[in-house]
Amino acid sequence: PPGRFEVYLNMRPQAEIYGITKNEVLTQIRQGFFGSEAQRVIIGTDEVKVWVRFTKEDRNSLSDLENMRIRSAQGLTIPLKELCDFDLGRAPESLKRRNGQRIIKVDAECTDPDKVAEINSDIREKTVKKVKQVFPQIQTVSLGQFERSQKTGSSMMYVAIVALVIMFIVISLHFNNVRQSFLIMLVIPAGIAGAILGHGLIGIPVSILSVFGMIALTGVLVNDAIVFLDRYNSLLLEGYTVRKAALEAASSRFRPILLTSVTTVAGLLPMIAETSMQAQFLIPMASSIAFGVLFGTIFILFFYPSAIMFWNGFGKTRTRIWTGEKVTRLDVEPVIKFQRKKSEIH
Repeated sequence: PPGRFEVYLNMRPQAEIYGITKNEVLTQIRQGFFGSEAQRVIIGTDEVKVWVRFTKEDRNSLSDLENMRIRSAQGLTIPLKELCDFDLGRAPESLKRRNGQRIIKVDAECTDPDKVAEINSDIREKTVKKVKQVFPQIQTVSLGQFERSQKTGSSMMYVAIVALVIMFIVISLHFNNVRQSFLIMLVIPAGIAGAILGHGLIGIPVSILSVFGMIALTGVLVNDAIVFLDRYNSLLLEGYTVRKAALEAASSRFRPILLTSVTTVAGLLPMIAETSMQAQFLIPMASSIAFGVLFGTIFILFFYPSAIMFWNGFGKTRTRIWTGEKVTRLDVEPVIKFQRKKSEIH
């Protein structure tokens, strides 16, 4: 909104003839109308400042400003109206600054929360580019919800990495092997891909709340993978071959893994189907968990045995190239190696 009226002064070419600069004009106007501190006097225990300026009758109107005389370095006094052109305008209601820089803030509220990311992207790609073509010296910064989302995303990314590292270390200590830890962590990308695909199926964008759900999703999928791989290792110790152990693990753990996933998805479906405003903030998180668990379960039950076989074949090839010895599939399995070392010690 427009603020108070202001007087804008534009220097005339005649001012150069008298040797008067813009700074001298502004300084003398300030001293005459606002005042200038002449001295300070100590009266008892008080310090009194003495200011000098025009009398109230000589600084009360625009004509007083026009008739004000500016003193040059040579001692001449020239009326201000001969040195400057006068113009009236409206000052800004307020001046906003951020980190010491002058800013113009444009605010808006989105009636559809699901389209905030789309609108921000459209503003950056279209509106900002057009503004910079006209005013190339300006800089634009996205604030508000976008800035908070960026900060939350950065801190959440750091926490997620730390959590994954701790999870990886705990799994490695449990299975006494790093290779099988990588095999377990393989389900995480599959679950995240399923969560993103689920957002597309129900027609909502991936948001910061969706990422919260994906972080919670990793724990559920890793638990299912641990159950599967632990059963696989037990079958190897019972004398099964690698192929039969992988298939038998999928068969024997099919029911508990499937029931766990189905009950999780069924419990989240009412929240996903809710249409109230309060539930709109929880739907992205619930969708990430539900669809991530669903697609992650399909991956574990139907594709995880193939991943185990591929990982075993990769380990066999790597061992053969590294040592030059011919080894079997069972020879490269960590649980078999550990069992053989225990037997040699006894």
